[in-house]
Amino acid sequence: MFLVSLSYLVEHLYQPGGFLKYLGELQSAFYFYPIVGAVVVSFEIILIIFLISKTARILSGRNYFFLPFLIGAVLFYLQTNYQYFSFNNLGVLIQVFSFYWIVRYFKGNFLWILIVIFPLQYFLFGSFSVIFLLSFSVFVVLNEKQKGLLKLVLIWVGGIIFFFVGKEFMFFQTTKTLLQFPYSVLKIGDQSFLFISTLLLISILPIFYNINTKLISSISFKRIKLVEITPFLIIGVLIFVSIPRIGKKNSHYFHVEKLFYEQKYDEIIAFNSLFPSNNILTNFFNNIALSETGQLNYKLFDFPQSSDSGTLFLKWEIVGEVLKRGGYFYYSLGIINEAQRWAYEYMVMRGNTPEILKMLIKTELINGNYSIASKYILILKKSVFYRKEALAFEEFIMNEAAIDSHPELGGKKLLKTKQDFFVISENPVKNLDLILAGDSTNKIAMEYKLADLLLQKKNARDYY
Repeated sequence: MFLVSLSYLVEHLYQPGGFLKYLGELQSAFYFYPIVGAVVVSFEIILIIFLISKTARILSGRNYFFLPFLIGAVLFYLQTNYQYFSFNNLGVLIQVFSFYWIVRYFKGNFLWILIVIFPLQYFLFGSFSVIFLLSFSVFVVLNEKQKGLLKLVLIWVGGIIFFFVGKEFMFFQTTKTLLQFPYSVLKIGDQSFLFISTLLLISILPIFYNINTKLISSISFKRIKLVEITPFLIIGVLIFVSIPRIGKKNSHYFHVEKLFYEQKYDEIIAFNSLFPSNNILTNFFNNIALSETGQLNYKLFDFPQSSDSGTLFLKWEIVGEVLKRGGYFYYSLGIINEAQRWAYEYMVMRGNTPEILKMLIKTELINGNYSIASKYILILKKSVFYRKEALAFEEFIMNEAAIDSHPELGGKKLLKTKQDFFVISENPVKNLDLILAGDSTNKIAMEYKLADLLLQKKNARDYY
C-alpha cells in the first residue's frame, strides 16, 4: 500500500534498491483500477522492446527484431504469475533506458560521468543496477577496447568502494541483502532461472549487436523475409504458452476475495454455486459468507469441503497467504483480540495492506482503544485510494453510540467474547469449545461447531 508522505519516501532510502521498491509500490497502487494496471504493465513491456531495438540500431546500424521481441515475450510470460512484483519490469525498464541514454547522448570523455552515475544507480535501484553495469562493461570492451579499460576499472572500483563503505557506515545490512535487494525469489513467483537468464541476456546484448546478421537477414519465404515475420512468430508462441498460465483457479479466487472484502456475501455464494472451486481459501471465504448470512449449516455440503476442516478455519502459518486471511474466522466469531493478532502479525511480517489496516482499525474501535485506532486511521488517510474509508472510520473515534448502532461493528461488539482464554491457533475447534463453555448464546460459534461435527461425520462415513 503506497502512502503519500515524505516520511514514507524516506523509509525507502535506508538501503540500496529501496527507491525502486517505492516506485513499484506507487505503480501497483494504481492496480486499484484493473484497466489502468493492465495498460501500465503493457506499456512498460512495449517500451523495453522499443528501447532495446533503438539501442541496437545505434550500436550496429541495423534493425533487430528477434531479441527485443523475445525479451518482451519472456517478461510478459513472467508477469502472468500473480506473485511477480511490479518493480521487476520497472527495474529492467530503467536499466535499459539508462544504457540507451548513455550510448545515445554521451560519447567520448563524457563517459567519465559514469564513475558517479553507477554508485547513484546502485543506491536507487539496488541489484538491478548490475544490468546497466554489465551492459556498459561489455559495450566498452567491444567498442573502446584498451582506451576504455581505465574507465572500466575506475567504474568497477568506484562501485566496489561505495558498496563496502555503505555496508560499514551507512546501510547496516548484511552483504547478501545489499547484493540482492530488492530481488527476491518469492517476488518473482519462484521463476528464478527464467528471470535471471533474461536479465543476463539483456546485459550482454552488445555482443549480439556486433554479430554479422546478413546471412540470417537474407533468409526469406516467398519474398517475405524471416526477420520481418519474427515478431509475429514470437507473439504466436507467446499466446500459446501463456494461456495455460492464466488459470481459472486464480481468477476465480481473486474475484471471490474482492467480493469478500466488499462484504458482498450473497454474491459470493451465488458465484460459487455457479462455479464451484476446490481452492481452500475460496471455500474458506465462502463458508464465512454462509455464516454471516446464517446459511452455514444448511448449505455446508453444497460446496466442496476439505477433510481437515481447512475450509472452515485456517491453522496458524506465517510463511504463506494464510496469515493475511485467517483472522477473518475469529472476527466472524467475535474473538476480536485474536483477529487483531493475526492482522498485526501480518503487518509486522509483510507490511501494510488496506484490508489489514481496516481490520486493525475495526478491532481497536470495537475494543474502545480510540487512540490506537486513530494512528491506523492516519496511515490509511495517507493512501492513494482509501482516504474516503479512513474518514468514515474517523467518525467512530470517541463515539461509542455510533459503534453500537453500526451494523457490522455493533454486531461484532455484541459477539465479543466475555471470558478470557488462550487461543489455540493450531486447533481452532478447541476455541469453539471454550467459547461455548463460556457463552452458550454465541450462535455463530455454535454454527461453526456444528459444521465441524457434520464435516467430521461425513469424512468418517466416507472412510467406512
